[in-house]
Amino acid sequence: AYNKIYSGSNIRNPFKKELKLSSNYHIYDLFSNTFFIAIVGYNETYNAPRSSSTQDGIVNYIGYVDGGRINHLYTKLNLSKGFGFLPIKSKLTFDYNFLSNDLYIMQLYDKITHNQINTGISLVSNFKFPLNGEISVNYVYENSLLQNLNVVNVANEWQATARLMFAHNNINGTLYGSLIQMTNSMYNKNIVDLGFSLEYKIKQFNIMLQGVNLLNLRNLDWLETNMTSSYIKHTT
Repeated sequence: AYNKIYSGSNIRNPFKKELKLSSNYHIYDLFSNTFFIAIVGYNETYNAPRSSSTQDGIVNYIGYVDGGRINHLYTKLNLSKGFGFLPIKSKLTFDYNFLSNDLYIMQLYDKITHNQINTGISLVSNFKFPLNGEISVNYVYENSLLQNLNVVNVANEWQATARLMFAHNNINGTLYGSLIQMTNSMYNKNIVDLGFSLEYKIKQFNIMLQGVNLLNLRNLDWLETNMTSSYIKHTT
């Protein structure tokens, strides 16, 4: 494990400048049961706090100086479409984020960039009886890069999920199953996930019973990867 020690700040100018631009577009059509939202934005920060880190064995010393620059570009698309008289709705989502900021590592200038794509499609039923369902497929792509040190971390994740939902009087329940494929530079994992939730409402109180990842309670699997200026961390 890595230990972090934060040193005193060397920031001399506490003021920063920000540029924020955004645009959005909406379609709400009740006759065709179509809903669409598109958002595009760009943020730029000048004189942001910039990390300056040094490494001594497994100890990471981190301080902050001024003069940093952060760039953030983002796009978000949501589409929901009904099928006429059928109580079924399709949903399509797409998110893209690009983030970059500069920093110092062992007193050398570097820049870290992060790209992320998150997209998915689903079909959801809305029948007028207690039991309904949802099927979905989601994909996540992440790419992190320390430019001058040429340290790269790329991760891909596919997830297919089927979900049954029950609602009657004061009882709500969900049963789901997922097949997840995760790959990056360190591992390639296929995980079958099964879970449930059951909720009962008594006046102003809710009682909930929940189970998550029931098929993997006795196994350790890589579930998350994070890259910092000093290390790449895999969390189980």
